Amino acid sequence: MSSKTERKDILDFKSLFDVKKLQEVSNLETFSSEYPDYTSFLLENARLMDDALITQTYLVTENSSKKIVAYFSILPGTVSIDKALKEQFPEVTFPAYADKLGTLHIHHLAGDADFCDEYRHIIRFIIDYLRTLIVFKLNEHLQIGFISLDADINTDEHIDKKYEKAGFKQVGMSMELPLMLLPVYDTE
Repeated sequence: MSSKTERKDILDFKSLFDVKKLQEVSNLETFSSEYPDYTSFLLENARLMDDALITQTYLVTENSSKKIVAYFSILPGTVSIDKALKEQFPEVTFPAYADKLGTLHIHHLAGDADFCDEYRHIIRFIIDYLRTLIVFKLNEHLQIGFISLDADINTDEHIDKKYEKAGFKQVGMSMELPLMLLPVYDTE
């Protein structure tokens, strides 16, 4: 699939879906990931973590049916600016005065099993949504340079490849999972 076709799909997503905070949605039990741990996190732990201000969970709902298509939980993070990071991201301008840079860390990201085939580019839509959130809201008061995540290869052994297709690069390991980063600002 060409990049142009994928971009059109992303624009279509924005007209088909809404993104809502967890507290705004009551039909959580309709969500079912093909990975049980991700379903149980949403149903049993997401609200607790949001209430404790550890994460903020958002649900992607289909406008026509109001069904939950996907969800993601985010939290703040940092990445150390070192020689290896600068070499891996030569297109990024790093602040000269800092040894760390803020990240928006994706704690959980999962799609509903019923929608995976139909909306296969949902990861890209969520990434674009997060970039927009960072650029137009969060970076008014913060310096977030990357979106970060731990690719859960224990649950899906190919998930790191899916994230690489979305532009992420592996920069190390975190809790035995690949730590992946994506620059917030397009460098193309």
